[in-house]
Amino acid sequence: MVISPPGITIANYIGLSRILLWTPLATVFVLLQRWDAAFATILIAGISDVADGYVARREKTISNFGAFLDLTADKVFVTAMLVCLSYQGLVPLWAVLIILLREFFVMGLRCYAAAEHMSIPVDRIGRSKCFFTFAAILAIVLNLPFAPQLLLVACALTVVSGVMYFYRARPLLVKHLRYSTLDVPARGVAAPRLSLPFHDPVGAVKISSAD
Repeated sequence: MVISPPGITIANYIGLSRILLWTPLATVFVLLQRWDAAFATILIAGISDVADGYVARREKTISNFGAFLDLTADKVFVTAMLVCLSYQGLVPLWAVLIILLREFFVMGLRCYAAAEHMSIPVDRIGRSKCFFTFAAILAIVLNLPFAPQLLLVACALTVVSGVMYFYRARPLLVKHLRYSTLDVPARGVAAPRLSLPFHDPVGAVKISSAD
């Protein structure tokens, strides 16, 4: 990973715009039921999600902070849209709970992995989950007839990707359970270290928005 120099980059500004500009605008438009404006705003937010990664790679300003910002912007935007659409009666509460609970559990696991200097790779299911969730939000706003089917696919991929995420993290979880049950003296004895397939030797946690 190429680390950018200190300071806010263009890609960072694009990610910040998704949090500070497009998310509030889309929220207001959905609550006011101004669907054309909501669609345009959500579409721009989606384009910005692609643009910040492209700009970071082209300008060689990829950084852990940028990846974290991109991930946070995605979660904030999707959470706001799902809650607002559920408030309008357009998304069932169970779907919102499935998607948001998965995000919280995965976020907690990611924080634990970061504390252990580990990186859990992202697979195609996680990327597909992000795509179908965004597509479902757009379809619901446009009142397309296949919007419920897209939402079901998004929820199914959310569950599968969450299970797969924990499955890939099983060495880390097994390590924790194994040593938490052992009576290891606090001093003088070093607990053996388990070598994980996703160990990050430089201590930098590589994260992706498509997880």
